Amino acid sequence: MQDFDAVNYGNRLGNNKMLMTLVAKEFLKESAGLVEQLLAYAAAEDWTNVARVAHRIKGASAEVSGLAMSDTAKRIESAAQADDATTVQQALEQLQKEYKALTAALSSSEF
Repeated sequence: MQDFDAVNYGNRLGNNKMLMTLVAKEFLKESAGLVEQLLAYAAAEDWTNVARVAHRIKGASAEVSGLAMSDTAKRIESAAQADDATTVQQALEQLQKEYKALTAALSSSEF
């Protein structure tokens, strides 16, 4: 699965370059804090808040066509709801890699 689907992103936002830039900048601004919260809640084994923040990440990354990150966040959300610490921890490692790839792709894109 792609870290960033530029064609999908353009189609979702009507290929409006100004809107695409605005949404990408907002994601970049907000997502770092969400990932930090997710890691902190996971370290504290606060599964309710892990699920809540993973849900927000799932939606935010889908909004910018970060399909791999959105899928991983969905797995984390489901695992947290099931109190499955092992799956959460494994998926967190993957999410961090996908986050770096998605932010790099968005930062370097010229819409």
